[in-house]
Amino acid sequence: QSYDTFLQACGESYWMRKLLVNAVSMQTVYIQQHQNGRLLEIVDMHPMVTWNRTLVASARAGACKSAQQKNGPVGMHDNGTLHINHLVDPQGDALKVEAYWCDGGTVHKSLLKTSKSRLKDAWLESYRYLENLSEGNVSANNSTKNSTLVCESIFYPPESGNNGRFSSTSIIWKYERI
Repeated sequence: QSYDTFLQACGESYWMRKLLVNAVSMQTVYIQQHQNGRLLEIVDMHPMVTWNRTLVASARAGACKSAQQKNGPVGMHDNGTLHINHLVDPQGDALKVEAYWCDGGTVHKSLLKTSKSRLKDAWLESYRYLENLSEGNVSANNSTKNSTLVCESIFYPPESGNNGRFSSTSIIWKYERI
């Protein structure tokens, strides 16, 4: 139910929400770091589509919890220090994503902005981290095998042209290692 509520706040239609909510139970997410964490490969696989993307992290560490400013969350407004990833979503829409590590390299933050006209000036801010690491529960051999991957996502709706169709919302996903 929370995923349906999240999608509704993001402006998804009734039928698209029903399709996505039913497919999410069959989803598998594969995440792998490359180049000492500079690259984060994320592959979402479910019956409707497989979406493979690699986020290149900006060299600088940024603020983890950011306050929203007029044109979206803090970030992507900085000149020269950010790496902007240009991606395409499964529907073929262009995306701009800034990504970087924060909290001492334990939290991966990303800011996503889409080219979809109905979502112009909307943002999706996500934080990915291992739950037992954030709680200080790393085993003696520094193993993360029993860690739960947490992905917190916050949707910031467009400020203008919204007509009440969108609202700010958030969702938390937890993925068990298999």
